[in-house]
Amino acid sequence: MRPCTCLLYMPLTLVFEFKFDHYMMKQDWTRLFADCNILKGRAWSLFLLRILLMPWIVYKIRT
Repeated sequence: MRPCTCLLYMPLTLVFEFKFDHYMMKQDWTRLFADCNILKGRAWSLFLLRILLMPWIVYKIRT
């Protein structure tokens, strides 16, 4: 897996999660954006950061 793959995974994850939660789970946008607030103990931003960095980290370890 190439390290630039993470540049595709993260936007796709964001689009899927926000659209699914808003349209299928009927959550409002303010709640969805509040889940990204790390200062209030929400870990969603850390998960997104992991998605962004993990392919690069694995690539560096394997090469």
